[in-house]
Amino acid sequence: MQPLTPEKVNHILLLLDSNHSAQSIHHQTHISPSAICKIHKKYCPNLQKSTGGHPKILSSIDLCHSARLLTSGQVDTAPQLAHKLQEIKGRSVSTQTVHHGLKSIGMKAIVKVKKPLLKLHHKRARMDFAEQYLHWTVED
Repeated sequence: MQPLTPEKVNHILLLLDSNHSAQSIHHQTHISPSAICKIHKKYCPNLQKSTGGHPKILSSIDLCHSARLLTSGQVDTAPQLAHKLQEIKGRSVSTQTVHHGLKSIGMKAIVKVKKPLLKLHHKRARMDFAEQYLHWTVED
């Protein structure tokens, strides 16, 4: 492999400074991505590298709004919340994305504990207690 000319190195450095990725520089200059990474490492090690990936579908504002919808009782489940966010954002949001987003802000899914209904004698006992308490507080 022939060494790169200073003009090519300067061109690569210019592209790196303008936040191009090694892959996009490779497509423009036809120099291997590994050579571009070596130039990056040698001449500008303090320059930030791209973190990669894609932007998040749910922003922090969306997650706060989601938590508000859940805690206020407007929605109860992740599929309902996903449907509500689809109406708000205008693009599809999967239930799994909503679930992961809520998990990232510290919320977790739990099954509501089912309790037996009060029987008639329990209701009467509660009413009697309430009457005694109210009567007792009125006399004082």
